[in-house]
Amino acid sequence: MITLVNKCCTVVVDPDMGLTVESFTFQGEELLHQDSARKRAGRTYGIPILFPTPNRVANDRYVFNDKMVPAVMHGFLRHRVFDIESRSDTHIAGRITFDGSEPLFPYNAEVMVTISLIGSTLRWEFHLTNTGDEPFGYGLALHPFFVKKKGMTLETNGHQRLVTDENMLPTEEIVEERPSSDVDTLASDAIFRCDGPSTSTLRGDGIELKILGSPAFGYTVVYTGLESAFICIEPQSCAINAHNLADQELAALQVLESNQEHLHWVEMRLSRLPGSP
Repeated sequence: MITLVNKCCTVVVDPDMGLTVESFTFQGEELLHQDSARKRAGRTYGIPILFPTPNRVANDRYVFNDKMVPAVMHGFLRHRVFDIESRSDTHIAGRITFDGSEPLFPYNAEVMVTISLIGSTLRWEFHLTNTGDEPFGYGLALHPFFVKKKGMTLETNGHQRLVTDENMLPTEEIVEERPSSDVDTLASDAIFRCDGPSTSTLRGDGIELKILGSPAFGYTVVYTGLESAFICIEPQSCAINAHNLADQELAALQVLESNQEHLHWVEMRLSRLPGSP
């Protein structure tokens, strides 16, 4: 485990589990739902990075550029070990190099992730490089499990819900709909197309948490239940099952050509609400 710390925040990162953030405290208060059982079961927990297939994939496989590739829900990166390139009290940078031998990602590529604590902002930077001779398609997301507080509210620019079938896969139909702002009454496992880059705000217990993505993050997944102790607000770069969708605009799959690079970022910005202690 590696700990990032400054005057207001502490962040614990596990480089052996895909640079998953296991703990995130603001002024001494834990923001992430702690669930060791999910970790032991290999499920998502904390704030994992989802790559290259965030969320579900039909039949656990996809075809890209005439190549069939096996896939797993939420991608495999969250279970891989990062080589640490640099670190300080307030940042960690890790790299994974792929040589084409990974069955779940049979391409030559480098994925560099930097997590930085900047005042009361936690920032992820993703630097992807295609070092091979063929393009590849990918999706990218964060899947934070925030502690749900009584009276919490949600504001998001996600305004179009993707209709899903009985397997929770998009039918490629869209309806105009926003998630409820009242988290106490919110039960959702849905993906919303955003008006611009994904932007969401949770407010509760005197804390405001803003989640912002760079332009590639055009979707937000909202996941919680009436009895859940957590709420997940997930900035996502593509639709669920993006590799397999016929509507490429809706899919929003990122395609990285040979010898090209992509840069993306996500920030979580914290502040105290007016009048709170």
